[in-house]
Amino acid sequence: MDKDVIPLLCCPDSGGELELKTEQEEDNRILAGELVSIETGHSFPIKDGIARMLPAREEGPPRSEAIPNGPAWEARVHQFERGLLSRIFTPFETSAFRYGVDLSGEDWLIELGCGRGRLSVHFTGIPHRHVCVDTSVNNLLVCKDRVEQRGFRYTSWVQADPVHLPFNTDSFDKLFSAQMIQHILKVEHRTQSLQEMARVCRPTGRLVVSAYSYDLFALLRRDKSGKHRGGLGYLRFSKEEFISLLHAGMLVEEVNQKLQYVWVGHGVPIKEFSMVIS
Repeated sequence: MDKDVIPLLCCPDSGGELELKTEQEEDNRILAGELVSIETGHSFPIKDGIARMLPAREEGPPRSEAIPNGPAWEARVHQFERGLLSRIFTPFETSAFRYGVDLSGEDWLIELGCGRGRLSVHFTGIPHRHVCVDTSVNNLLVCKDRVEQRGFRYTSWVQADPVHLPFNTDSFDKLFSAQMIQHILKVEHRTQSLQEMARVCRPTGRLVVSAYSYDLFALLRRDKSGKHRGGLGYLRFSKEEFISLLHAGMLVEEVNQKLQYVWVGHGVPIKEFSMVIS
């Protein structure tokens, strides 16, 4: 956990300030310690350089239940990476996200639903700071190892609920989220997740989001929704449905389909003073 990222963090329950208690640090990085909510007193540990920032609860999945369960999400990420589709699709997806976010060396980038770092390694050397967020610590540990093996120093990892992001408003210049939103099965949670993405981005920032597409080919397969091997549920969106979803947090500039598989949409965050024109 990069020390420079600590001021961006807030309590995922109250949105309040956190107090850092360091146990181990090295080269401006927190390896172990805890972040304590000044308002609620709840402690969020930092272990192996990863801030564990899920909303307070005893055990189980994130409070929003946005991701059904950790093992199912981890299994899907691993399964996709091992498949031929990932090797074919990743270059196209990487190109689409780079075009959409338009990264520079001055940007603070957040990647929501980073998984095991499939796309992270293609972005982390570009921005000033890169924060990888996932609900699974196991995914984050793999992502961290992959990034560090490539010698990149300015990346941080945070375990968080996509509906209760533990970051202050207007913290990041750019945000992208690849193939996560289709696994958030409740409408209200998808809406809240898009609103959270917009909240943590600065007014001049950019958002890029992708999700499974529902087109003629999916219609012929009767594949509107289902479960992957391992039990992770998913939804597919028509172009109109996807644009409507994005409007919960984004002034949409462009939506394109990639390889008849996903929609990729990009635009600017909707703030209180923004207006959607349909």
